[in-house]
Amino acid sequence: MSVRKQSLFCIPLLLTLLASCASVKKVTLEKDSLIPMQQYSKTSTVVTDGLTLELGKFQDLRSNEINKKHIGKTYTGFGDEPTPVEFENTLEEALKEQVKDGLKKRGISISSTGEFTLNAGIEKYWLEEITKGLGPREYECTVKIKFDLQSNENSGTKWFGSFSSKISSGTQSQEGLDKKSSTLASCMNQILEALIQEEKFQEITRISL
Repeated sequence: MSVRKQSLFCIPLLLTLLASCASVKKVTLEKDSLIPMQQYSKTSTVVTDGLTLELGKFQDLRSNEINKKHIGKTYTGFGDEPTPVEFENTLEEALKEQVKDGLKKRGISISSTGEFTLNAGIEKYWLEEITKGLGPREYECTVKIKFDLQSNENSGTKWFGSFSSKISSGTQSQEGLDKKSSTLASCMNQILEALIQEEKFQEITRISL
């Protein structure tokens, strides 16, 4: 092979390598990757007398200074360029799915004709990469959600409460988990654990652990 042919052969390879190092426009987290880290995976099972909840309005109350599609920031590419993190759908839709799945795993039935309606206001929901460079990646999530519970039989709010969680992933990876997704899932799992353990919530919904 001539020197010219070798050079031409190297050009596509070089472009491929450069493309792999380039920053991406966004990082999208898939629903199936939202698995909490082992140390934050506690899932208590409740005892109910047939409780059924309806999931009502889930509203993004975060500051208008941020793009509402963004749920975090990571760094990508050769130059560690800041890159937004998003879900496949809106934060309200993604959070409602997380709450539905989390409550069902704990033994609470979810229905469109539930005895109570659970609403949520998302005050904080953010994932931040706190490392740069070639070393192990580390992420931190901060989530704060206020819930209110309304009776579908008697009008008015029966209960409300605010829950927050802040978790760091550490630099060690857990096999089979995407660190960004698992960090956020860990924050949400802690909040759902706190929700079902809140005494007034238990009293009104007649659940116990």
